[in-house]
Amino acid sequence: MKRCLECGREYDSSMMFCLDDGAELLYGPASADEPATAILSASRVIAHTALGDKEAAIAMLEKDVEERSSYVVTIGIELALKELHDDPRFKAMLKRMNLPE
Repeated sequence: MKRCLECGREYDSSMMFCLDDGAELLYGPASADEPATAILSASRVIAHTALGDKEAAIAMLEKDVEERSSYVVTIGIELALKELHDDPRFKAMLKRMNLPE
């Protein structure tokens, strides 16, 4: 079973994209919550950072911190995000979560 993270609609495993909104479908739990969402979000933040798109990476991180996504507690030690460590917004996020810089 696959699920759209945008609208929550479920599809069989043969589908790749949501028919309602075009979002990519992911395998995962039938409920629309943390594990699948956190993995996808973390992957996108890492990808934007690797591509040098710091603005998009920071924006996604800020949203995930606000939503209390489970992976954000590791951002301070995630080597793939090293390029963001000097950004004042990144440091502010760590401070808001009471994590060391």
